[in-house]
Order: sequence, then C-alpha cells, then structure tokens
Amino acid sequence: PGWDTDRGEVYIVLGPPDQVNERQIGREQGTEPNAIVWLYEGARVGRLQLLFMDRTGLGRYELSPQSENEFRHAAQRLRPRTSK
Repeated sequence: PGWDTDRGEVYIVLGPPDQVNERQIGREQGTEPNAIVWLYEGARVGRLQLLFMDRTGLGRYELSPQSENEFRHAAQRLRPRTSK
C-alpha cells in the first residue's frame, strides 16, 4: 500500500507537494528518471525540497538520507505540543 512508502508517509504528513520534478541522477543519458524531487514552497514548515531515489530500478522511491533528516525535522515541528 502507498501509505507504507516514504512518499506515502510524506504525503500524509505534509500533504501534496507544490511541485514535482523527475530527474536522472548517476545514470547515462536517455534512461528513465531515477529520482523525484518534491518541493514544498508554502509549507507550514517553510520551504522544503525532498529527494526520493529509486536505487534498485524497481520503482521503489526512498528518501535520500539528507531528505530523510529534513523531513523528520519538519514533521517534528508539526507535532502538537502537549503541556505538562
């Protein structure tokens, strides 16, 4: 199911991106894109760019390590604060 993927989790937490771009990273020209960039410009957490990579060539796009950190930080800021 889509919710059990990196893109699904990001979509659930942040909503749809403002912009989506497909790219080729580290492959010869002319092959299929292996990266997707989601850009959030008006996000409640400020401007955020997340890179999803298909490292296996099987269509399973996962957050890059840097994007994973940025997403986790943004998600943490969105959590409601509880008072003690």
